[in-house]
Amino acid sequence: LIIGDPRSQILKGFEKIAPKSIFLTGQGSSTKGLTASLKYEKNTEDWILEGGALIFADKGFCLIDGVEKLGIQDHIFLMEAMDQQTISIKKKGIVNTLKTRCTIIATSSPTEEYYLSEHSFAKNFPGEENFVEKFDLFIPMPDIIDPVNDNLIGNFLICSHRNASTKEEFSKKGTKLKKNFLPKNSNFFNFKEKISQKLFRKYVLYARNFIKPKLNPINQEYITNFYVSLKNECFNSNISKLSLRHLETIIRLAESSARLHLRESSVKEDISISISVFLFSFIESQPLLQKKILLIKFGYYLNPDKDIFKKLLNVLRTLLVTKFNSNKNQG
Repeated sequence: LIIGDPRSQILKGFEKIAPKSIFLTGQGSSTKGLTASLKYEKNTEDWILEGGALIFADKGFCLIDGVEKLGIQDHIFLMEAMDQQTISIKKKGIVNTLKTRCTIIATSSPTEEYYLSEHSFAKNFPGEENFVEKFDLFIPMPDIIDPVNDNLIGNFLICSHRNASTKEEFSKKGTKLKKNFLPKNSNFFNFKEKISQKLFRKYVLYARNFIKPKLNPINQEYITNFYVSLKNECFNSNISKLSLRHLETIIRLAESSARLHLRESSVKEDISISISVFLFSFIESQPLLQKKILLIKFGYYLNPDKDIFKKLLNVLRTLLVTKFNSNKNQG
């Protein structure tokens, strides 16, 4: 679940690379469009079921923009789909259970005008708290005032509306900017060769359908010890409690990491990634005070490479601020 901006752009970008995805908006969707509807067939003189978005997204992704605009009944169906991977239909004498084995990625506007970091993730969601708890990961998108970042985003948006030649010129300026602020032999931006979206979609499809990784006993014990220690800390520090659903989330993330690397069995790297992703999401969903407590006691579980990248990013940001201010003064 994502709260904040940019919401629609994230889902639209994900729709392009997801091998099977259904995109819908909360404001323009009904319960029938989300689950299933009944249609009278004149030839057979009988009622038939027509599947909705959750049914068509089976073994794929269901992308919901503005999930807070859905009705309470829709939230109930979504909770059943996320819990049981099925939805139950009882209409016009038809009783059926339909499979909805899909990943649900939803976005929402915050309760106030922008996301409030001092409040918990559930309080920033304009809806039922028990509905938020059904999601595995929480991604807050706070509106942080950052002149350098805002300037880069503004230039990117303006560039996206120009023609191809202007984009090429802007790209040359970006290359020149990187040369001015980075050493000549720096590998900071030297990523491996990019692959096309079409090839990446095939890669994801193959990994999801043919790779079935398993956890070895050592990794299972490591995850269990982490879960127990975090649960005890939450109980002692009056932080939102953990449930077995959170433990299942960590296991699914570890399996996903192994599947992404086409491994039949999980390794230590997969466990570290799954714990760091879950812990980052869990900490970010807490109020500011509880967030500081968890960072102090469980910060070492977070990915160390991420901390190094943050330090490098802060150095680069400082250089950009200095250059930006000097150019402004000269102008």
